[in-house]
Amino acid sequence: MRDLEIGDSVLTADWSGNVVFDEVAFFGHADPFQDGLYVHLHVMTGTGFAYELELSGQHFILVSSEIGKPCAWDKSVMMHALDVVPGQHVWVMSQAHELEIATVLQCPLKTSCGLFNPFTKGGTTIIVDGVVASTHSAFILDDKVPQSFLKYLPYLYQIAYSPCIFVYCLISSVFGKECTKVLAGYLEVSNPSPGGADRQRVYKKQKLMVVVLWCTVCAMVYFCGFNEVLPSTVLKVPHKTFQSCSSQQ
Repeated sequence: MRDLEIGDSVLTADWSGNVVFDEVAFFGHADPFQDGLYVHLHVMTGTGFAYELELSGQHFILVSSEIGKPCAWDKSVMMHALDVVPGQHVWVMSQAHELEIATVLQCPLKTSCGLFNPFTKGGTTIIVDGVVASTHSAFILDDKVPQSFLKYLPYLYQIAYSPCIFVYCLISSVFGKECTKVLAGYLEVSNPSPGGADRQRVYKKQKLMVVVLWCTVCAMVYFCGFNEVLPSTVLKVPHKTFQSCSSQQ
């Protein structure tokens, strides 16, 4: 994860439960020196393969909705890692690069170093150390909605970030990925990004950018709707394979 860059490809799971590659568009945070308590998930498949994943307590992960009952991919729900308990089920990537269900055996808290949150271009998941996790963590609504609504937040956050994804696609398609990396560094959404006391400043900056981009999109739609000049554009982004990404989210 420390070596992951904008434009690299990582393994993800699509809406149908297939393992696919997706591009990293930007980072919510990327601080290799941040110490903290992480949830250390120990999971095992029915065939005896063990997986481990460390992620922050407020990072989302796909789990079965009921303890002790595996479920189909489309029945999985998003949950904060801190709320996961032994007996629940998560999804892992098998040696055949297919998703299979695994049981959570333990989920103790562990102090580790490194805080990373890459966002991909096309989805809400990322496969880290063989385990399917969300690309999203707590943002602006987690402490403002009922507990029963938390499972929908990663999808709402993906919509909220969609203008950022559009900007990434546009700039990388027109000017190339190197230009995208330079801009991301200027906006402090690259790897590494400011950590420590500066992280809260960066979070506020990111929220402001999302608001500004949405206001820009709404203004463009309003203007183009009256003038009927909104073009339809298909953006094609080059593909580069990135073999792995590591544990802390």
